Amino acid sequence: MAQFTIAASASLSDTIDLGCTQTNERVVAIIMPAAWTAASMTFQRGISSSAMANVYDDAGNEVTLTVDASRHVVLDNDVSKNLTNVRFLAIRSGTSGSAVNQGAQRLIEVVTG
Repeated sequence: MAQFTIAASASLSDTIDLGCTQTNERVVAIIMPAAWTAASMTFQRGISSSAMANVYDDAGNEVTLTVDASRHVVLDNDVSKNLTNVRFLAIRSGTSGSAVNQGAQRLIEVVTG
């Protein structure tokens, strides 16, 4: 499990080295904080913290997760498969085209397996 931080008045978290390099190791759940400025969640991933890119599915759509405060969100297979073998990950509040700044610092837990 890793904890990501989105700073107050920001939309993108810090980048964390998840170390998911084993075959089929993936993000399986997101544990949301007690407070969350309403927004969907999207992701950036990369092979290094300086080479990050937005995550898209096979159809070219940005991988988007519907989240809310105080929820344990289990990722469905369509979202989870796009977050397989992730080395570096960042979480965005909103989408790449419409990011949503959080009203205060938010700590988000990411479960891998």
